[in-house]
Amino acid sequence: MENSLDRIDCKIPSSSEAARDAFSEFRDNLYANKIVQRNSQEDPASKKLVDAAERFAKEELVRFPKAIQKLLSDNKVEVVASSSIAAAAKGDPTLRQFEPEASTHNNFYYHDKGKTRIFVNPNGDLPHEGGHAVNWHAGSMERNSPQQAPARISDSDDFIRAYREDVSRIPESDRKKLGYFLQQPEKRGRDETFAELFMYLTLPPSDMVYPNDLRKPFPRTTEYIKEKLDKLNLLCD
Repeated sequence: MENSLDRIDCKIPSSSEAARDAFSEFRDNLYANKIVQRNSQEDPASKKLVDAAERFAKEELVRFPKAIQKLLSDNKVEVVASSSIAAAAKGDPTLRQFEPEASTHNNFYYHDKGKTRIFVNPNGDLPHEGGHAVNWHAGSMERNSPQQAPARISDSDDFIRAYREDVSRIPESDRKKLGYFLQQPEKRGRDETFAELFMYLTLPPSDMVYPNDLRKPFPRTTEYIKEKLDKLNLLCD
């Protein structure tokens, strides 16, 4: 049986505004319900926290461009609503190896052995963590064959060139506050920069509640990401 999600593209085939809105809401729910899951290992006393995390994750997910939602769905990315990272680790043996680092966060992303999972609690940051997943899976869209190893967009030669040019122009006085995006090894700093810039490029301006706009110190990197996502038709809604 054909998966109904496979037939959904960026164009909503309707001349009626009401029909388009209804179709869009239906499509959002399809993606959100497929991608967002509840942590099965939660204590019953944490139900309200998990409910809030699930609601938060779905509300954030539907703000992504539809093509991004489809990319995450097609690649079986899982967003797991949890009360805490420690609670999530009980049901995920792979997450346990990251738990010392993950325990200091409200959310955590990992890609391991072909599986991508994002864990969020009610205070999480799904747009940023979703950016990590997009970095990986959008980068893999341009593979010449399924046998070719996946690659993040942030590991491409053009991204590295843009990133390093931006970094070279950042004043010494600003480097401390931007340290998270300049961290070593550079591969990790590039990945975090992609994830944060993805958030700024895909969320409506009214949702920008973050005090520092990373697009300012990384203009060339921002432009490269936008061009790449445009080329891959991932910014259509």
